[in-house]
Amino acid sequence: MRRRSLLVLASLLPAAFIYSRFGRAGTPEQSRSTDYLQLALQLNELAANVETLHDARRLVDFVATIFEKELPPAWASKPLLDRIAQAEYLAVSGEQGLIPERRLAEAWNAYVGAIHAPEESRVAAAEIHNLRDSFFTTGRLLWDRGNRNIWLVPSIYAARPDGKLAVGCRAIEAIRVLWDLANMPDNLKTARDRVQKGLLASEELAQAERRPEPSSRNQVVIGGGVITNPVETAARDYIHSNGMLA
Repeated sequence: MRRRSLLVLASLLPAAFIYSRFGRAGTPEQSRSTDYLQLALQLNELAANVETLHDARRLVDFVATIFEKELPPAWASKPLLDRIAQAEYLAVSGEQGLIPERRLAEAWNAYVGAIHAPEESRVAAAEIHNLRDSFFTTGRLLWDRGNRNIWLVPSIYAARPDGKLAVGCRAIEAIRVLWDLANMPDNLKTARDRVQKGLLASEELAQAERRPEPSSRNQVVIGGGVITNPVETAARDYIHSNGMLA
């Protein structure tokens, strides 16, 4: 059972977990002194225990600190972090406070429209949900098996009392999804393929675990390579023409 689930997991695993250039936050100089496992454990603990607005702000500040060298100063300003913390607190306070997947898709589509990214960069709410399900499923499975880093933290996701993924998002989770849309176009392509099949990653994993154990001759090959990112290209061109402030 364990080997079978690991084999199917390799095919479900988002590309960001395999060959992302952002696999670890921070510079090479930081990596010598930073305990990335401890960062992941702290992040998971903070996200799992948001009960007050103060708790939400501690979580948001912690994430901002992890990525402080990557974030432009305007994106880490107190007013913006306050707004994110408020959204995070509302999301954990009740289902009505969750960020709708439709709203997340609309925000993303407005962005790619503004920078004139290709039409295929646009997303539907169903594709957002499929991406979230993939991150939630693979993150929780790998985390439970000891593979722990900031990209696999399971507690940032909005889950129902039965443990399944909620329809709406938490604020930090929404930012994680938007980051992936901007940086990992292959993940969207895979989610789009699953939507067309009417499948979620969690359902694929459950189906695979019910199938007979694969032969030892079967192999799973994970390949890397150069990935063309049309959103990144469009953003770069837009900044070149209009400036970073725009």
